[in-house]
Amino acid sequence: MLPNRMVLSRQTEDQLKKLKGYTGITPNVAARLAFFPLSGE
Repeated sequence: MLPNRMVLSRQTEDQLKKLKGYTGITPNVAARLAFFPLSGE
């Protein structure tokens, strides 16, 4: 189960915003994907 809130560093937030520029995926969704196992386990 994922936590409701997470504290991210400014550098991490900036990287997520840059990723949004490349992919269109919002920082919120990108951060959730980073912690969600894609293998389905």
